[in-house]
Amino acid sequence: MSLRGTLDAFNLSSLLQLLSNDQKTGVLYVANGPNSVKIFMKAGIIVYASSSEENLRMGRLLVNQGEISEEKLRSCLRISKDAGLKLGKILVRDGAISLDTLKKTLHRQVKEILCSLFLWKTGAFEFRDIPFEVEGKLVTKMNTMEILLEASRRIDEWSVIKEQIETDDQVFAISEKTQGKKDVKLNKTEWRILSLVDGTRTVREIVDKSGHDEFSAFKALCSMKLSGLVEQAKKPRTGRRETLDYATIANIYIDIFQVVQKDMETQLGQSVAVMIDQCVGKVLPQQKALFKCLDMRKEPKATAQGIVEAMAAFKDTAKGRSFLTHSLNTLLEMMLEKQVETLGFQLTQETGDKIRQTLSYVREYREDSHEMRNIIHSVHNILDEVVSNGAHTKKGAGGMLSFLKKGR
Repeated sequence: MSLRGTLDAFNLSSLLQLLSNDQKTGVLYVANGPNSVKIFMKAGIIVYASSSEENLRMGRLLVNQGEISEEKLRSCLRISKDAGLKLGKILVRDGAISLDTLKKTLHRQVKEILCSLFLWKTGAFEFRDIPFEVEGKLVTKMNTMEILLEASRRIDEWSVIKEQIETDDQVFAISEKTQGKKDVKLNKTEWRILSLVDGTRTVREIVDKSGHDEFSAFKALCSMKLSGLVEQAKKPRTGRRETLDYATIANIYIDIFQVVQKDMETQLGQSVAVMIDQCVGKVLPQQKALFKCLDMRKEPKATAQGIVEAMAAFKDTAKGRSFLTHSLNTLLEMMLEKQVETLGFQLTQETGDKIRQTLSYVREYREDSHEMRNIIHSVHNILDEVVSNGAHTKKGAGGMLSFLKKGR
């Protein structure tokens, strides 16, 4: 069974209940702009979930819980990448955490990923019947109804938070009444958020730098505003542009697509165009309309202009940017998976290294912004998922099932 749709048209809670009641086994993909989530289900039970958001990754959660240090995380991540093993297995093997701590953190990680998903207002989803084996793997079991109840509670709390923090480009400063006080009682999350409030950072920048998931960070900031610890900054902040136009987004990905195309053409010649067409044929109907103008044989400027014209149908530019980024990420992942399938991991890894170099140029020469950082982060995630992680699998399967093919 393959089920596709959008969160605007199909309620997420109904979707999860449907898959649970029908005892489905497979992977549910949900994406919104640069952010993506994969939910793995075995006979209707959620056994694992992964997210592209760094704050919801295992290592970040362990740091936030005080289980490991930043230095230990960086060290074990390097070992994990070199050895082709999951971070959790490295941490337990080195005695940094216990197996029990790993299991509890895994359960919390999956719960946080699922609950955060319910805060998405838009997004596209696809469920694929993909059999996978969980025996001998470290997985968890989530009660669907328990998740739905917790998500409902958070949605109610989120409405209160949004009354206090209307947009994430607001800037807060420590209240004059708070400065100099020594009897302020805060939890660990609140202290972390307060340390980042300086009258210049936006709420979004504070959340991103905090290392905490979005709900926890916003909740802490809201609590401090209600208690009078922080207040709206008196002087408006002038700084970097936080949004990108369609042309900028298109040009970034066109540069990346050209890297993939040139590397594949070296080995396969003109048949690459047919392969790209095959990838386009697999995307959602609304994405196909966008990619009609994506012709890598044309000048990049002309291709970008075609994409901009295709995006004119979007009245809401924020939703348009999200749709465009998600669509381009989807096509990139498909192209890399096709390259792996055709040319193998070694050559695809070389392409991945060139893409990373291209991203370093983007970071250096284009105006920095939250959206720019999200794009760079999401492309790195795709490379890690399809290229880096997949290269270590025994059967050569990259991308979607890589975590199940490796030991934890």
